[in-house]
Amino acid sequence: MTRQNPPQRRYKWRITLTVDGEELESLYSGFASTDSLGELFSLWTKDRGDLSDWTDARRFGQLVAQYSNLRISVVAVWLGLGSDALSTPLAPEELSVPDERNLEWHFEGPDGNPMRLERTIGN
Repeated sequence: MTRQNPPQRRYKWRITLTVDGEELESLYSGFASTDSLGELFSLWTKDRGDLSDWTDARRFGQLVAQYSNLRISVVAVWLGLGSDALSTPLAPEELSVPDERNLEWHFEGPDGNPMRLERTIGN
């Protein structure tokens, strides 16, 4: 009798900016949700320049700090905020991170265009 392992879940994190009606996507996927968001965030912020004037930087950073493997001070600094600009997220054991469902948030992007952060789950 052969034993089959269940398929491993893949977490896909996506940042989508809508510019002149065109969707520009940045995507990163992996088998760990927190690692995937951390990688996506670091790649996305790499060539963005100064984000310190971005209206939704704190809100976006708070979500990244909450759902990724990055330290809160690192997220804040990469967004051009002070290292203590974001509040400390709940400890993992106190935080109910929905592993089983897709997630989506909407923002005004750094250039004023609509922006979406989303996580989808697949096999």
